[in-house]
Formats: sequence, C-alpha cells, structure tokens
Amino acid sequence: MAWSFETKDGYKLLNHAETTIKRHVTIRPEASPYDGNWTYWSTRKGTSYDVPKRVANLLKKQKGKCKSSGQYFTPDDIVEIDHIIPTSVGGKDEYKNLQLLHRHCHDIKTATDGSYNSKETGCSDDNR
Repeated sequence: MAWSFETKDGYKLLNHAETTIKRHVTIRPEASPYDGNWTYWSTRKGTSYDVPKRVANLLKKQKGKCKSSGQYFTPDDIVEIDHIIPTSVGGKDEYKNLQLLHRHCHDIKTATDGSYNSKETGCSDDNR
C-alpha cells in the first residue's frame, strides 16, 4: 500500500518515480561569454552582456532561429525586432506580439503585412 499526500486544492506530493528528469546541455568547451558569439549566449541563457535584454529574451524564446526563414542567427547577422501584428493596425507592444527576424526577412514581412502603407502613423516595427 502506497501513501498519497494531497491538499484540498489538488496539490499532490510526488514520489521519486513521478519526478520528471530535466537534462542540461553542457557549455561548448571553446565558448566564452566574451568571445563575441552573442547568438550562442543569448539563445542559451536569455541574456548576454552586449545584447539588449529584449533581443536576448526573444532569441532564447525562439531557440536561436528566425521566425520567418527558420534559419539560425549567426553573430554576423543583422537582426530586428518585429511586431507580429503591426502597431499601425492595432498590434500591441508586448512580448507575445514580438518576434526576432533577419533584417531582410523583416523587410519582406513589413512590405506585405500592410504596415508599410500606413503613412499617417508611420512604420514603428523596426529596431533601428
């Protein structure tokens, strides 16, 4: 007979066999936070000393990939923050409405999503 501990709210004390295993990825031996590879450290930790916090958080959330092309970002790439729903058509400036794109992917998306034609409000989707 096994004991079961549970609160009235539904919280349950797990036994050892019910605990999920979380594997950790080791740091590459040649990697250093100061080697200039901002994409590696931002994707891994969600922070880097030379990358804006918003960009680093999006890199980690997107696992280092461009949402448009699906390609990994490299340290030489120019990346831009994009509003999924443009602010000019009612999108909000919130993390759930942001994505990180290569500059050329961002240009293509902006040209096709209707925000580029909005002359009265201007295009506020870029990170320049």
